[in-house]
Amino acid sequence: EALLVLQQFVKVIRPLTSPSSYDFAPFTSDIYQCTLVRLKAADIDQEVKERAISCMGQIICNLGDYLKSELPVCLPILLDRLRNEITRLTTVKALTKIAASPLRIDLRPILTDGIPILG
Repeated sequence: EALLVLQQFVKVIRPLTSPSSYDFAPFTSDIYQCTLVRLKAADIDQEVKERAISCMGQIICNLGDYLKSELPVCLPILLDRLRNEITRLTTVKALTKIAASPLRIDLRPILTDGIPILG
């Protein structure tokens, strides 16, 4: 549930549909790092794994322009989750959110391997 709250929190601190004067930058790294720990974990409950994927998708969608240096770490993990049949659907939804982001997140590092899986 905490990951679900964090996912909603990201949408509140940096809405993409309307301008905001709130300074979210100090929280960006902490939000990313705490979610990355759950995203990397292999020995966690399936529901937690799926929430971590969804949450990271939202984080990259809303804060990705502040996390450019972290994308080479995170995107390959999402690609691994895409390869796994059990986490594939959740990962497809997360990648769809990232690809549709107005921040124009660069997904080229995972396109070569990701496109055949999506196809």
